Parts: sequence; structure tokens; C-alpha cells
Amino acid sequence: MLPSRARTGEVLARFRASRERLAAAPGDGTARSAMDDDAYTLCVLMGRSTVHEAVMAAELHLAGPD
Repeated sequence: MLPSRARTGEVLARFRASRERLAAAPGDGTARSAMDDDAYTLCVLMGRSTVHEAVMAAELHLAGPD
């Protein structure tokens, strides 16, 4: 069972934003922790074991037919 598109989009956007924050401040422990949390949430939501797989699954889900 897939999550709603709204929830998928929200979690994917949050992951991407935290990844950008970490890229801007690689030494920031808070940014690292936020990205780790968001990556974990995305993996669990999409039922995938890696962030790459979870992002790909989320993008496919969002691009799918209504």
C-alpha cells in the first residue's frame, strides 16, 4: 500500500530541503541529524532500504496516474 501523494510530496520535499541545508553547512550537526531523520522517514514511508531507492520510488509515485 502506497502513502498518499500529498504525504509523499511533503516528506520528499523535507528530505531535499534538509539535504540542501547540509550541503550548505557540512559541519552542522543539527543539519546532519535532520537529514538523517528525513532520510529514514522517506525510506520507511516508501518501504525501501536505501535513500536512493526511496527517492526514486517517491518520484515514480508522484509522477504516476491519478
